[in-house]
Amino acid sequence: MLMPTPSQLIFFDLATRYEALSHHGDPLESLAAHVPWAEFRPALERVLRRSKRKQGSRPPL
Repeated sequence: MLMPTPSQLIFFDLATRYEALSHHGDPLESLAAHVPWAEFRPALERVLRRSKRKQGSRPPL
């Protein structure tokens, strides 16, 4: 059986990778436990507003 290359994703690939990261101590999980990300959302939404143009259209010059 051939092992999938990194560019070929299998059905449970992401779940398996996340599980392995959690098992080995994912630093992002510990960071998420200490940083209140929801408090930053209003400020980020104000700064990172997206344009109201249609999806798929050419951006204005």
